[in-house]
Amino acid sequence: MNVEKNNIENIDFYEKHNKKIKEDLEKYINNSNLKYEFMTKSEGCHHENIGSFVVLNNKEIREYIEKECGENAPTIISDMITGNTERKDITNPILVQILHSELDADGIDYLMRDAMFSGTSFGQFEMEQLIGCMEIGEYKNNKVLCINPKGIAAADQYLINKFFSFSQVVFNKHISVTEFMAEKIIDWMQKNNAFFPRKNVLQNWTKFEDNESTKKYIEFTDNHFWRALHNVINDELSEIAPEFIKKFSEMLINHSELKYIENSEVKVVSSDIEEIKKIITESDTYKNIDNSNKEIVLMHEYRLSKQIPKKIYDKILKEKFERNFETGEDITEYIKEDITEYIKEDIENLKIRRLMECICIKDGDDVRLLSEDNRSLIKTLWNLRVIILRKYK
Repeated sequence: MNVEKNNIENIDFYEKHNKKIKEDLEKYINNSNLKYEFMTKSEGCHHENIGSFVVLNNKEIREYIEKECGENAPTIISDMITGNTERKDITNPILVQILHSELDADGIDYLMRDAMFSGTSFGQFEMEQLIGCMEIGEYKNNKVLCINPKGIAAADQYLINKFFSFSQVVFNKHISVTEFMAEKIIDWMQKNNAFFPRKNVLQNWTKFEDNESTKKYIEFTDNHFWRALHNVINDELSEIAPEFIKKFSEMLINHSELKYIENSEVKVVSSDIEEIKKIITESDTYKNIDNSNKEIVLMHEYRLSKQIPKKIYDKILKEKFERNFETGEDITEYIKEDITEYIKEDIENLKIRRLMECICIKDGDDVRLLSEDNRSLIKTLWNLRVIILRKYK
């Protein structure tokens, strides 16, 4: 009876997962997938939000920061951590862009670290030249982190190497499937309040209100995750864990993974959404998703840049706002407002945030994206993307 139940649980998980992948794929290939919102704040239980919560709500840490750096310092640090550019009267947008943009310190650090630990050379680029060419530009009284024209080649090199790093290292068939397994285990643990803290519990730990919560937060490291995996298999609560969760946990403990199905990979590198659609939909991996009840299909996608040339971006905004009013979407926000002025202000803010998030060139008083400059490869490659499908069992 238990064997039959376990098989049903496994098949149900595979079917639900693959159905979701197919829905995501169909959504992806049936629109341009170009974003119109930039510099949005981190949400959910992202590590950035937890860091921000600690700074704002831990009494000891907050008081120390205020004493050393001033009353507004915790708010400024929080905005820098989460990528919030809305409080311009308190937080300098340049500080936020250094941590949250196409040219952020985190991205540069990750690229170099991934290259070192993977033994690849994708992390090598003219970093000193790129940093040396940074300048502060202005767009309608808003400060924008830019590079001068001498840094264009270094910026191109950085974005291209980052693209290769994602396609060859981050999306490696072994790395991506172990990450998938770990995510599913943690998701189950949090939903069932088993071994892994939910967001509200984690936030309570960060307040350090007593020795017990302080101890739990300090011990919330990689070791906590590995202990949780052992608990899934050996603890009395293991009886409620679905078979696939126990299987994934045991595999990770033994440093093994789901087996990649040979020749199932579909990899497309293109700027043409129609070409991408054709290659994906004609592949056996895509056609057989519905029949893969004992197999897992994983999808990965990465764009070379966040850049969208001005003419195309203006068109996207125009279509977006016109559609909102035609369908009645979200129009309650505009009640008792001058609709025309409201839209103009909203669109202008979106345009400003686009410049803040993307790598810009300051040429005299002019500030424009790499994708709008004839000297940059990104003018041609801005919409290049890689899409990978693989099957595992």
